[in-house]
Amino acid sequence: MKRKRLKDLSIRFKLLMAYLFLVLIPTLALGISMSVINTNHVINTTKNNISNNSKILKNGIETIIENENSNLTLLINDFGYNQVLSDNLPKMASGDKQAEENLRTAIYGTNGNSGDSISGTIDYFKTSDNTIYNLRIYTPYVTTQTFNILDPIDENLEDIYQYCKAHTGSNQWLFGSGKILAYRALVSFGASNVEDIDVIGMLCMEIKPEFVAAPLSSSSFLDNGYYLVNDQGLVISHRKIANEAIEQTITENLKTYSSKEHKDETLFVSNCFICKETLSNGWVIFSYVDFETISGNVWTNRIIAFSITIVSFIFTTILAIIASKYLTAKIVNLKKGAEAIFNNNYDYLINEDSQDEIGAVASSFNMMAAKVKKTLQDMVDTQDNISESFAEILESKSGQSGHHVKRVAEYSAILATELGYSPQEVHDISIASMLHDVGKIMIPNSILDKPGKLTEEEFAIMKQHVVYGEAILKDVKGTIMQMASTIASCHHERWDGKGYVKGLKGDEIPAIAQLVSVADVFDALVSLRSYKPPWSFENAKEEIIRCSGTQFSPRIVEAFKKTYDQLVEVAKKYPDGHQIDETDHF
Repeated sequence: MKRKRLKDLSIRFKLLMAYLFLVLIPTLALGISMSVINTNHVINTTKNNISNNSKILKNGIETIIENENSNLTLLINDFGYNQVLSDNLPKMASGDKQAEENLRTAIYGTNGNSGDSISGTIDYFKTSDNTIYNLRIYTPYVTTQTFNILDPIDENLEDIYQYCKAHTGSNQWLFGSGKILAYRALVSFGASNVEDIDVIGMLCMEIKPEFVAAPLSSSSFLDNGYYLVNDQGLVISHRKIANEAIEQTITENLKTYSSKEHKDETLFVSNCFICKETLSNGWVIFSYVDFETISGNVWTNRIIAFSITIVSFIFTTILAIIASKYLTAKIVNLKKGAEAIFNNNYDYLINEDSQDEIGAVASSFNMMAAKVKKTLQDMVDTQDNISESFAEILESKSGQSGHHVKRVAEYSAILATELGYSPQEVHDISIASMLHDVGKIMIPNSILDKPGKLTEEEFAIMKQHVVYGEAILKDVKGTIMQMASTIASCHHERWDGKGYVKGLKGDEIPAIAQLVSVADVFDALVSLRSYKPPWSFENAKEEIIRCSGTQFSPRIVEAFKKTYDQLVEVAKKYPDGHQIDETDHF
């Protein structure tokens, strides 16, 4: 039983292995792929968010720069307008001491009257927001700090002035020494051509760096840190990065990354995302997001992906176990059918109502079993008929009607059933018992038909019929014929060992021979013989019981006592002289 269960489990194991290869492994692969895809999605989404937010911040700073450019342009235009209106303003030339007075007049007006000066415009900036904390005019003609229009700042602007002389066409921005300078060249008017234009000074707006970087410092998106640098890699504004190793990597490479050779993009450097955005004036915003910031989302997505995979795994595994159990049950059912046929149980039907392949196999199996059963039954019937006919011929040789073999056959069947033999064994014993006296065919009729008691010599010859019977049947193949050979050779053995011809004792005598011995003697006692009249059923019963433990097996005698009434009915069913119809069965 344990071995059968192991085989059933083996089938289920194979089905589960097939499931693993066909379903589970692809499911796991899909889960891993989902995890990778989700990780890449989070990374790409983060890069896009960094880039988009950086562009928004860039636009904010660009707006501030544009506004300040407008302020600077307004000052320049106002200054130039007043300079044009003042007819007394001469062309500024290097070394002309009048230049200082002319500039004073342009700024403060004549006799302090600001109506013809730019002082009104300057007053506007003085009272405006705090974005500008100084205005200054620089000229080589002025050696004092007079023209620090707002609070003066000590700074050598000579290099800027020289640069401004070479670039007079647009507003310029510069960051240095912790200050942002927006400056524009002041040129003389009244020149007849471009070559006559002379740079007479420079107007500078000193702008608070924190104001320009306000969109960066107020952005929660850049909580991790940022850098605003000029095109030379000088830091204008920044928020300290918590990760010192990453901050060191960035600061060491600011000049390299801020160069034009590096295009605007989102880089993945030292386990963090760095987005570069270049402003119109050449400044660069570096926004930074540490990978650890998004790793939570990455792991969340991975956990979700793996959770889905695990749930799918559990669900599909449960389904696979149920399916394998279902399929295994069908296969085991087929196996039971095969085992039933192997054990000669041709009445076993495989109950399978499904319309699938297994149902078709079960249906074919049942039809095969029915056909095998019919074929075997035909063979058995043929063998039974041959055995019966042979026994009747034998009985007729001795002048008997043939009912003896029928009665012995049914007696044997009744006793075998009582002793617990299977239906097939009962049938085989019944047929085999018909040939118990087949050896008498070799005994002369003079001995077989002799009235009265046989002489010792005649009895010695008579005893040889068991030897002849065994010799006739032992080489015939088949279960029934081998049983018949055993019965023929041993049915005259006695329990006490005094029988013939082998002198077997007790359980040395084959059980089927013990059984047929009782059946044969009982029928002989109640039947008419040439050497004796028939006994009554009761007298025969008493004789059988009396011989228990001497001539007969006690176990067989007990079965005889329990089935006595059935045996009597058989004897009455086939009395001597009664013609048996061919449709009768036993």
